[in-house]
Amino acid sequence: MNPRIFLITILTFMSFISCQTQHNTNIVMEKGHVKPVFFISDWNGGANDAGFEIITDNITLNRKLQQHAGTIELQIDQPATQPKQYQIPKGEKIVFYSFGMRRSGSYKVQGIDSLQLVGKTLVVYLPKARSQEGVNQIQVISYPWVAFGVPEKYQFDTIEFK
Repeated sequence: MNPRIFLITILTFMSFISCQTQHNTNIVMEKGHVKPVFFISDWNGGANDAGFEIITDNITLNRKLQQHAGTIELQIDQPATQPKQYQIPKGEKIVFYSFGMRRSGSYKVQGIDSLQLVGKTLVVYLPKARSQEGVNQIQVISYPWVAFGVPEKYQFDTIEFK
């Protein structure tokens, strides 16, 4: 094969590939599933009733997280410091979800396996909870919450946790 034709073919192919590549802040999983880049959770500090709010700017995000900090900013025997400033990842918006009142202090979302948009419902797949047989449970009323990123283009009315 002619080296010049080979080089032109390779360059054409590379330029085609580079034009097709899109930067995505979400990790693409199986078809229709994504894993959020942004995730924060706490066992206390959420609202009395279950519900969610969409956050699209960093000022609102940081204000909301400071209002509901619970234990995420707790530093024992540490001098007072400026609260951490969080940034919304590019291409995402943040869902702040309060689970309402729970009668167990050990209720906290430990992570998100994936997200899927099904019609107008955002389905959030959580990791399987580990059994805590033989372990004393904390019996206290708590107000758990989670903040996580979803693609900006997702439009939904309800959230379902699985």
